[in-house]
Amino acid sequence: MCIANGPHAKKVKDYEKGLQHLEKGCDANHPFCCYYIGGLYIPGLAEANIKKDMEKARKYSEKACELGNLYACINVSQMYKKGDGMPQDEKKAEKYKKRAQELQDEVAKQQQTLTFQQGASQV
Repeated sequence: MCIANGPHAKKVKDYEKGLQHLEKGCDANHPFCCYYIGGLYIPGLAEANIKKDMEKARKYSEKACELGNLYACINVSQMYKKGDGMPQDEKKAEKYKKRAQELQDEVAKQQQTLTFQQGASQV
């Protein structure tokens, strides 16, 4: 599955192969791959014959969250809060919300320590 194609790309989209590659990445603990798959299952994707499946969305999103993907944590928190495709669970919603906040704080701290051309010595 190609995230973006150039305007002159003539390649046929191979969703099945793309999903296989994303699953392989998720199995290898790449958080973005798990997050992306979870995001596909939330609404489904008709042209790829991927049906909405909140159980799969939750499974992949939880794994991505455990691996440190902030946006996956937000997705899972909302799923539990709304009871979207699963029983509503305020405790789990709060657990994933807190994890998202922790990850957001980590990103903010990292950004504070970056400076323009960090590591380059002055001449």
